[in-house]
Amino acid sequence: MENLTLRSILNNNNVLQLNTPRSLVGLISLLITLPVTRGALADLPIHSPVPGGVAVLPLAPLSSVRPVAHFGSRELLVIKSNQNWVALVGLPCEVLPGNYIVRTEDDQGEIGSVELAVFPIAPKKANQIENAESSSKQTQHAVTRQSSLIVGTVEPDDSSLFNPTIRPVARERAVFSGSVEPDFEFVPVVDSREVVPYGKLIQGKATVTHDYISYLGTPGDQVYSPAAGNVVEVIESADNGFTIHISHGGNVFSILGHLALASVHEGQPLDAGEQVGSTRKMNIGERGKLDWGLQMNGFLVNPFLLGLKPIQPKDDRAPGS
Repeated sequence: MENLTLRSILNNNNVLQLNTPRSLVGLISLLITLPVTRGALADLPIHSPVPGGVAVLPLAPLSSVRPVAHFGSRELLVIKSNQNWVALVGLPCEVLPGNYIVRTEDDQGEIGSVELAVFPIAPKKANQIENAESSSKQTQHAVTRQSSLIVGTVEPDDSSLFNPTIRPVARERAVFSGSVEPDFEFVPVVDSREVVPYGKLIQGKATVTHDYISYLGTPGDQVYSPAAGNVVEVIESADNGFTIHISHGGNVFSILGHLALASVHEGQPLDAGEQVGSTRKMNIGERGKLDWGLQMNGFLVNPFLLGLKPIQPKDDRAPGS
């Protein structure tokens, strides 16, 4: 299987790559798993300019008109933060370490640029790696860390972890009834701590991209919307059950896949923590699985690099909340 790199993709999108920076060991570490009860962080994602991360780039003071920013041909989400306009740059799993250019344009048509340095992910020690091995002997999803991007191995003939429906949503499908600025205080999509993390999986002699999170649990586990949004589309397939596309505002989407049941419909507004369906049994073994892809500016990023807060299902909220 071909191991695609992003170099050709970036070239096609007219992203200018400059010189490769020196490796800064330990500068940034990839967060593999988080407890379900982790408290919320700031309103913005953590500045994580690594593969699968989100870079937060200050562009201009708030006293100026909101600028427009592009990473290649992809328009970026530009929002307020303290006294500045900042651009949020979603970086795909395949991005190469190096220096890139984010192009800006102000209300007078003046063109500018901001340099974005993307760093390698620092390796993690073995005792920091959470085992996401399935308890079923049939699945044998042994997680053996061999590099900072390799998150596990999978049997050559086992396709149960891979979900081809977890792909970016077309930009023209962006619909949202609330603020154009998403709420980045995400809640977990399912009540499970057993995960196959975002990254690379070794399958036989190939390295395969797994640029989403796979939660393992019991078939029928409830699935929740990770943030407020609107349902863009509900898709059903024979191999992967239901897939739900949710627009969170701007260019931020969630793709929830491998559901046995979808209890929402296209155009439906959602609150954070609102139930949207239930998980489906995997093709191998007896485990249930839920796949969560998080999309920013057309790329799938690592949801665990954002702050997660405890689930508060809609039905359990206090009246009037």
